[in-house]
Amino acid sequence: METLQSVTEILNQRGRELPLRPKTLWDEELSEKIKDLPNSELAREDAPHWGADALRSALLLWNDDLYASHELSQKIEQPTGSFLHGVMHRREGDFSNANYWFRRAGVHEIYPELNKHASEHLPDFNKSAWDPVAFVEEVEKATSQKDAVLIVKCQEVQRIEMDLIIQYIRTL
Repeated sequence: METLQSVTEILNQRGRELPLRPKTLWDEELSEKIKDLPNSELAREDAPHWGADALRSALLLWNDDLYASHELSQKIEQPTGSFLHGVMHRREGDFSNANYWFRRAGVHEIYPELNKHASEHLPDFNKSAWDPVAFVEEVEKATSQKDAVLIVKCQEVQRIEMDLIIQYIRTL
């Protein structure tokens, strides 16, 4: 049986550059292992009822399994579920739908830290507060213009975003 730690170790092997618009799953077998992780492995007993599904959704996103992540995130009627839902739509290229879900998420608790790190990688993106809609625009620009430099910068911010949301969910 896989553990959260073993799944995370496998995901870490893929490196920092998560594709902005993945075409396929990174590791199909790993998605099944993520889906099979017991809730007790993903969330403490006193965590919110949606905690395990939120972490599972985030891990599936990290594995580029957008469909499976979507199935979970759309059922989590909390800001974290809306945030994950927005990331999924951004990564599939449905930018207007991503913006809808980011607006529904409101100001998520990870935004201050995400803004700090994002401004290190995207100096022109230096905002007083994290703006997920503006980041969607950056990703759309990077992918539509095939701007290799901007793609790498957005990938790094996206990876930080994944790290932060996973850390946040694990503390629930």
